[in-house]
Amino acid sequence: MTLLTIEEAADFLRLKKRTLYRRQDIPRVRYGHSIRFIKEDLEAWIRAHSDPVDTVRATGYHRNPLFVLPTSKAAG
Repeated sequence: MTLLTIEEAADFLRLKKRTLYRRQDIPRVRYGHSIRFIKEDLEAWIRAHSDPVDTVRATGYHRNPLFVLPTSKAAG
């Protein structure tokens, strides 16, 4: 088990410290007034909240409605 400080967790997740303080869905452990993050829990959280690239391409979803995915010519 690897404990990370708020700075280390922010670097690991590529987020700002402020985001880690605000996001209550990111797993954390409190020791008194300090917050620590278990690296293995963060890795599991990332896996649970990430969409595989193949799934996104298969559905054709993009958050920008003006963006159009290119169609594959080999499929036709």
